[in-house]
Amino acid sequence: MGTTLDEKFKKLSMPRRLLKQIGLSRQFSLLWTGQTISTFGSMITGTSMGLIAVLVLHALPFHLGILAFLEAVPVLVFGPLAGLIVDRVPRRPVLILVDIGRALLLALIPLAAWLGLLRIDLLYIVILLTATLSVFFVVAYQSFLPHLLPPEQILEGNSRLGLSDALAESVGPTLAGALITLIGAPVAIALDALSFLVSALSLGLMRVPEPERMRRMTSRRPWGDFLEGIEVIWREPVLRASALGGMLHNFCGGTFAALYTLFVVRELGITPLGLGLAISLGGCGAILGTMLTPWFVRRWGSGRVLIAGILLHACISIWTPWITGASWFVLAFLCASQFVGDIGYQAYALNMLSLRQRLVEERLQGRVHACMHVLNNGIAPLGALLAGALAQFIGVRLTLMLGIVGMLLATLCFLRRAIWRLR
Repeated sequence: MGTTLDEKFKKLSMPRRLLKQIGLSRQFSLLWTGQTISTFGSMITGTSMGLIAVLVLHALPFHLGILAFLEAVPVLVFGPLAGLIVDRVPRRPVLILVDIGRALLLALIPLAAWLGLLRIDLLYIVILLTATLSVFFVVAYQSFLPHLLPPEQILEGNSRLGLSDALAESVGPTLAGALITLIGAPVAIALDALSFLVSALSLGLMRVPEPERMRRMTSRRPWGDFLEGIEVIWREPVLRASALGGMLHNFCGGTFAALYTLFVVRELGITPLGLGLAISLGGCGAILGTMLTPWFVRRWGSGRVLIAGILLHACISIWTPWITGASWFVLAFLCASQFVGDIGYQAYALNMLSLRQRLVEERLQGRVHACMHVLNNGIAPLGALLAGALAQFIGVRLTLMLGIVGMLLATLCFLRRAIWRLR
C-alpha cells in the first residue's frame, strides 16, 4: 500500500518538541498575522461601501440590492473555476496575486473620490471584482493550510484563524464606524487596501515547499475535472453528509437570517440598540466557541463535537418566533440565543473544515473546497430570496419557523456512525 496523506504530512511536519515550544509553525504565524490584519480591514470595507452608496452617492434601495447581489453571485459563477485553477498551480502565488488585486481595486474608491469621479457604477465594478477574487482566495487558502501544519494541528490552526474572524466580526464594525467618522468612508477603504498588501507581504515572506501541480487533470475537459471533486464528496460518507446537511442548513439559515432583523425590531419591539447588543453577544459566543473547540475535540472527539454544535445552533432558535413577555425578558432570550447558538456553530464549522482538509488528498483539495464553498455559501442568498417571497403570503413568523424546521432537518444528515466515531 502507498503512503497515506497523514503519513506524508507527518514526514513534512516540524519536530514535535519545537512545535510545543512555539505552538504552531512560523509559516503559519505569518499567515495568521496577515489574515488577521486583512480581516479587520475587510470589516472596514463592508461597513464603508454601504455608507458611501447611501450618504455620498444617495443610492436608492434598488442600487443597494444590486450591490448585495453582485457581492453574492461570484460564489456560484466562479466557484468551480476557482477549484480547477487552485488544483493546477501553486497556491501561495494565487493568494499573493489575489491580495494585490483586491488592494488595487479598493484603491480605486479613494482615488475616484479625490478626483471627484466617484459613481455608483464604480462601486458595482469594484464589489463584483473583489468578490470574485475573494472566491479564489477562500478556495486557495483552505487548500493551502494543510501544507503548513501536520494533521493533528489543523484544527488548532483553523481555531486561531477563526478567532481572528470572530474578533473582527465583534469589534470590527465599531472600529470601522469610528474610522469612518474620523477620516471618511473613502479614506477608510484605503486602509483595507493597505491591509491586503500587508497580507500579501506576509505570504511572500513564507517559505513553504508545495508539490508539483498537475498540468493536466484526469479529464481533458475542465467540467470533467470539476465533477471529480463532486465524486470525491459523494463517495466519502463524512463529506457527503456535510455537503447535504450543510447545504440544507445554510439554505434554511439564509431564510431565517433574512427576516431576523425585521422580526426582532417590528414584531418583538426590540430597539436597534438591543438588536446590536444581541448580535454583539453572538460575536462573543463565536469567540468563545472558537477558543473552546480544540478542547472539546480532545475531550469528546471531532465527530461528536460537530454533531452537538450544529444541533445546538439549530435548537436554540426554535423559540425565537414564539417568544413573548416583557421587553427585558425577550431581549435577554435573544442575547442568550445568539451567544449559545454561535458557540455551537463555531464548533460545527471549525470541525467540518478541518476534517475536510484531513480527509481529502492533496491534488483534489481545491476542487473539493470549491464545491463545498458553492454548495454552502452560494445557497444562502437563494434562501433569503425565498424568505422574502414566502413572508408576503404566510407572514414573517411562519417563514422563520419553516427556516428553523429546515435547519433541524439538516442535522439528521450528520447523525451517522461514521461521523460520530471521528476523533
